[in-house]
Amino acid sequence: MRIAVIGGGIGGLTVSLALNKLNIENVVYESAPVLRADGAGLALGSNAISAFSVLGIADKVVQGSNRIKEFTIRNTDDKPLISRYSECILSDEFFHSYAIHRSTLHSVLSGSLSDTKIVTGKAVIDFKKNLKGVTLFFSDGSSGMFDYVIAADGINSVFRRKLVPASHLRYAGYYCWRGVADDFQPEDISSAVEYWGTGLRFGIVPLPAKQVYWFACINNHNDDPSLMKIQKDDLLESYKNFPASVSSLIEAVPAGKILLNRISDVTPIDNYAFRRIVLLGDAAHATTPNLGQGACLAIEDAATLYTLLKYNGDILESFEEFSRIRVPRAKYVVSQSRQTGALASMENPVGIMLRDLLFRMIPESVTEKQTRKILGFSAELN
Repeated sequence: MRIAVIGGGIGGLTVSLALNKLNIENVVYESAPVLRADGAGLALGSNAISAFSVLGIADKVVQGSNRIKEFTIRNTDDKPLISRYSECILSDEFFHSYAIHRSTLHSVLSGSLSDTKIVTGKAVIDFKKNLKGVTLFFSDGSSGMFDYVIAADGINSVFRRKLVPASHLRYAGYYCWRGVADDFQPEDISSAVEYWGTGLRFGIVPLPAKQVYWFACINNHNDDPSLMKIQKDDLLESYKNFPASVSSLIEAVPAGKILLNRISDVTPIDNYAFRRIVLLGDAAHATTPNLGQGACLAIEDAATLYTLLKYNGDILESFEEFSRIRVPRAKYVVSQSRQTGALASMENPVGIMLRDLLFRMIPESVTEKQTRKILGFSAELN
């Protein structure tokens, strides 16, 4: 039996690890010439840590991470709007939440795949499936036949676009700049914060080893491409009325190391399983980053598929059950993330005032319920 995993990102490497634990031979195909992790910091909610525990590498991941005990949303006057105390809200049945550099997580995953064949510089441009298997066609002109395919090829998935032609990217209305400041020690390394202004926001997430991950989101409803040309000095000007730590963090990152992304998600789809092909991670359910759940959902996917295959040797049935379980969960997170982004990006002064007032009135019980629904993942089958 031959299984192809398409994509060497977090989702692809995690599901390859899951297959290895089940002694299922698989090959990972990555389109980039080298296996690398593009990006900056990454939030790993307790749901992701729980999933990694199922796969046996939670301890390794935690060793390279910084534990986040509190997440607070504040206004530009540094006054709190809402706090989520993960260690107080979540009981012992859940794990803690962490922050990690994306490259560190990538290294942990790739380092756990010593027996897996990973082929880089191998981009899938098309495929053809029949009752016996799936033929993959690569950009270098070669092709290969596989019994099954796990497509973890990201938000621009070749597989999703062909299998679900009606699916499309949804622009979220803002751009996001990201950076990692070195040799920067916040007062409390266990606390993450996000500042909400008028049409812009700024997040601060402490990482291990005196590093701090930050992100800056600026509204661009008309998708004006000129915003792509914003320089470091422009960012400093945009955030000059935010707390002083914001400017210090922007200053601490060289201009050439500040990353820019146009934020989009994918219209939710109703099925991830297509006989011998299953979609996983962003290929199935790309989400906006407002809840820090993009990578977490992919990791959940891998742990869920592992559990299904472990207790049901039939791969086709496992793919179908995977889709049944994961679709409603992913739809909920994608929807909540998009709604959170809309609230965070408000520009109307009256609307902002009412939003901030409402946030301060939200009972802790409501915050706890919402937090549990996002972070309370279990790979156990009912």
